[in-house]
Amino acid sequence: MLDPRLNKLSLDAHHALLRREADRHGPRLFEQPGSARPPSVVVTVRLAAGDDLATLGRLAELDCSRPLSGPVLIGEMCDRPVAALSLDGGDVIADPFEHSEEIIQLLRLRARQLDPPGAAPSVRRLRRALLPRVWRWRGAAAS
Repeated sequence: MLDPRLNKLSLDAHHALLRREADRHGPRLFEQPGSARPPSVVVTVRLAAGDDLATLGRLAELDCSRPLSGPVLIGEMCDRPVAALSLDGGDVIADPFEHSEEIIQLLRLRARQLDPPGAAPSVRRLRRALLPRVWRWRGAAAS
């Protein structure tokens, strides 16, 4: 069995070697022509306003869905809308040509933050939560 002190020295040396290699090679992974910094992505989550109707319509068209109604959160990446979430029912529309999974997660997180603790869920949200169960139950009864 190896002495624990020898094992720690070996691990520390290996860690130092990996650090030096990362410092030497790491920045090159992010370099782009004419850029010395890693690319940055600005993400914005905001409530939709009246002038966002066209934007929501365009997103719904891209997603082959109906436009969202009621209060809506919009997720933007670099000032371009990529996803939207209805605060009434939790419906989501997203640009299928963008990587929007993480934006949708942020929208859902923000929607949960906006729900006051202890507030009763909306009828529409309850219906959406129960609908799959009722549908499965009816399907099982029909078989």
